[in-house]
Amino acid sequence: LWADGATYLIAFFAFLSLAYEREKGLGGIRFTLFSGIADGFRYLRTKPLLILFFLSSLMPFISVMVGNYLFPVYILKTLKGGPTVLGASEITYAVGAILAGLTIPVLLQRFGTYRTVVITVATYTLSIVLVAFFPLIGLFLALHAVMGWGNAGTRVGRNAHLMKVVPKGLIGRVNSFFAAYNYAMRLV
Repeated sequence: LWADGATYLIAFFAFLSLAYEREKGLGGIRFTLFSGIADGFRYLRTKPLLILFFLSSLMPFISVMVGNYLFPVYILKTLKGGPTVLGASEITYAVGAILAGLTIPVLLQRFGTYRTVVITVATYTLSIVLVAFFPLIGLFLALHAVMGWGNAGTRVGRNAHLMKVVPKGLIGRVNSFFAAYNYAMRLV
């Protein structure tokens, strides 16, 4: 916990050291959470396919949230595994996420942001389907690594695509809209 807290502290001071210049035209506008969400929605309202793309790219993360509740039951009841399988699945998921950090930059360069997100979401979805149809512990662990790769890769690719297609002055506001949607889906 100390190491984790220290990284946030380091990041805080790193952000303070960055020069910030306010975007022209946004100078005197008072910003609140809800006005940011509304500004983001006003921008996105004219781009329905962009909304669909970004909302769809949130599905792996929402699936992970649901999986946190369902996978222990799946491991115990369907796979007839115990705590060792649950622990191993967490480790393989983390390995997949680490591999995403190493491979996603290559995919982004080779295929671009949009295709990378499509590839990672499709990979994540395929791994979930295979887990459902083939209840084998070894396959489950291997596919859990693929899920880790797909979820982490989707998040990186999604953020890269957001920065590519949304005007710089609106990125935070558009992201606020999707964050609100994400939290609403978690509550549901």
